[in-house]
Amino acid sequence: MLNNIGYMRGSPLNNRLKKEEHFRLSIFGICILFVSIPIMPLKFSGVGILMLSSMIFAGTTFMTIIFSNGLRIAETWKYFMLFFGYCMIIAYLVEGDELIPQLLRYVLLITIISFCTLNYKERTLLNWFICLTGMVVALYAINNPYYAYESRLYIDFFGVVQDPNYFTSFFILPTIIAFQMVISSKKRRVQFLSIISIGIMLYLVISTGSRGGVISICIAIIVMTIVCANSIGKKALYIIMLSLSFVMFIYLFSNYLPADLLGRYSLSRVFTDKGSGRLEIWIDYIAMIFNSDFYEIIFGHGVGSTVIAYGSTHNQILTCIYELGIIGGIIFIYLMVRLMLTAWKYKNKAALAVYIGYAVQIMSVSITTERYFWLNMAITTLWMLPYKNHKI
Repeated sequence: MLNNIGYMRGSPLNNRLKKEEHFRLSIFGICILFVSIPIMPLKFSGVGILMLSSMIFAGTTFMTIIFSNGLRIAETWKYFMLFFGYCMIIAYLVEGDELIPQLLRYVLLITIISFCTLNYKERTLLNWFICLTGMVVALYAINNPYYAYESRLYIDFFGVVQDPNYFTSFFILPTIIAFQMVISSKKRRVQFLSIISIGIMLYLVISTGSRGGVISICIAIIVMTIVCANSIGKKALYIIMLSLSFVMFIYLFSNYLPADLLGRYSLSRVFTDKGSGRLEIWIDYIAMIFNSDFYEIIFGHGVGSTVIAYGSTHNQILTCIYELGIIGGIIFIYLMVRLMLTAWKYKNKAALAVYIGYAVQIMSVSITTERYFWLNMAITTLWMLPYKNHKI
């Protein structure tokens, strides 16, 4: 049985390699890149935080490559390139080259991340860093609240307000890593800290009023629980325990959450407002797709055309079909399925749960040009793959 970095579990070679491993520059670059996600709209001396962190990450990665044994790239890179390559072709053919520079930046960043690898010590450090970053960001947001309407907590970083429907995707990976520590760690202190961090991040996500964010994280946790259980009886028992824990969590914190915010999560509210009007938007877009001409059905109306036509579809699959046509929708679905299959192939149960969480969330948001989502996806892919899987 191979462990998550491609070494034989429990073998003398595995133990020796762990002792010989050391931290490389690239791990510090990836940590800086991850911590920049919550504050990426900010600028320092006129330069965006994301641009600065990307430059630091690129420099540390290439320095690591120069002093390593050779250039390797993640096998999942080609799936990302297939989708973005198609997006750029449609962007060029339909509306000119306005969005191509933005798409090229995504391609470049994902490619550099795909060059990066993690050994055992680096992966352990990254696990802790992602988990603690998620908890610190959640604590900061809770202690610096910004309420827009219905007592929904919007995330405000130094005067820049984030959309909670997109930003909650940031907490899927830290929550699952913390949950993995609860399941796998034998140290009580680690388990206790992980449970605390999960509670803090869940409290923040619930406070944002983002039903898509809450559902995606809860489903990711349920999937993680199911795939980690060895028997059907244990799966059922774990799901019951999770359900009871979530009910207890809501009960304990209900006194601290406004009534109108909690009302957003009731089934009657969901049916009354039809998912904040999403159902009506989906029906309208489906009608618009069927009323398009044959060329537009196959190749779409162009990247970003949903904003011009009717506003966001609040559904990435519909966005892809409307903007990129049936071909683009199929390519995006293929990308998501291939990432899940790769996680399953390497028996990375946590990564599979994270990808399913992402898949659930994109049913209520559009992310073709959304930086939060693609950066989270790329970092998750780096975190998922075995050390020896990267190759050219």
